[in-house]
Amino acid sequence: MVMVVNLMAEWIGLADKLRDAGVQVPLPAYLGWADEWSDTVAGAWYPETGRLYVARRIAHVPLLVRDVLTHEVAHQIQYGFSGSGSGGGVNGGPHGDLFSAVATRVAGILGCPSPTAELIREWPHAQRPEGYYGPQVRRVGA
Repeated sequence: MVMVVNLMAEWIGLADKLRDAGVQVPLPAYLGWADEWSDTVAGAWYPETGRLYVARRIAHVPLLVRDVLTHEVAHQIQYGFSGSGSGGGVNGGPHGDLFSAVATRVAGILGCPSPTAELIREWPHAQRPEGYYGPQVRRVGA
């Protein structure tokens, strides 16, 4: 039987670590699995509705789910600073300067790789070494 990650428990674990470091993250209005994305999209945060989704196709890979949630939680924090449609992502839209600053802070708290400009859209999972998520996970295009 394939085990599915408990999204709420993972989100709470991340939010608790961030809160303990002085970073508040509001509970999403909805947190759930989604089926509708391409192979390259693993999660999404919709600030206008407060909904956070993770791709169902990765539901059985706990480390990958945690990294995708980490990315989306960084967006939650980013949009909390700036309610604009771009998330205050000066110079790069949603993955611009503000997201980079938030992701850098989140990485330091959660022990993730620090984001790099060229991989920011897929941070932190794109910066993990090959095989980090187990043999069943291949990078898209690999």
